[in-house]
Amino acid sequence: AKKAAILLGVFFGLMMAGAAMFVPSILGISEGGIAHLAVNGVQILALSMPFVSLLYLLTSYNVLTNKIIFGVVIASLYELILSAPLAMILGNIFGIYGVFIGVCVAPALTWLVVKCYVQLKEGKDAWPLRLAGKTKQAFLFDFKVEPQSIVETQTKIETILKSNDIPSEAVIRCVFLFEEVFMEIYDKNGQKPVSGECVISLTEDAIQMIEIDDGVIFTMGDEMEDLHSLREYVLSRAITNWSGSLDYLKAISFNRNRFLVHLKEESDQGDEVL
Repeated sequence: AKKAAILLGVFFGLMMAGAAMFVPSILGISEGGIAHLAVNGVQILALSMPFVSLLYLLTSYNVLTNKIIFGVVIASLYELILSAPLAMILGNIFGIYGVFIGVCVAPALTWLVVKCYVQLKEGKDAWPLRLAGKTKQAFLFDFKVEPQSIVETQTKIETILKSNDIPSEAVIRCVFLFEEVFMEIYDKNGQKPVSGECVISLTEDAIQMIEIDDGVIFTMGDEMEDLHSLREYVLSRAITNWSGSLDYLKAISFNRNRFLVHLKEESDQGDEVL
């Protein structure tokens, strides 16, 4: 996801830089000096897009892991605490170009500050998901969304869960959700190559599974309202009865879902799934 976010940032940055020449005509700027300044300013700001994309990815992770306040702090740090002062300070030193440079470097500085803070406070392994605290262990899987890779990753997850003495019923539910979710993603994308990530974190009372892919964007909640296959039906019932909670977030071009599988049943709803 990090590499994809950087590539997307570079892509949008290049598009932004290429479209900069049209800014004067769009804004109705006719004076040559101001038009030249506007074009250069947009091109400078385009350099910040990779880090803007990374910050977007980081705040999305915080939403999925229920650290919404920390995500708000990151956004405030970028938008208010760093961008404005940097623009003012560098603007006083270098003029109008200093304003553009200040706004441009703010995302990179925000990323660096947040990364240093998390690693110093919670350790290097806590970056970027910050799954420490109630989380006993966390595992990250990176793979191509295709049947063979899905099954291989599913087997690895099952082995890890069993080695951590997770109840067999919870293991079955987790690996089932993993396979059905990623096979649904595979079906939706046809022949298009898709990369996927899955974070499995273990707490005292639940298994948290965060799914990320860069395939076709579709809302799983809406999907389940209009079923087209047996897999969609089974998956919808499993999500309803097994997951306990489902968070969905669309950001840039990524699909993100979070599933929480409780180790102990909170009710009898999960007894019948199909």
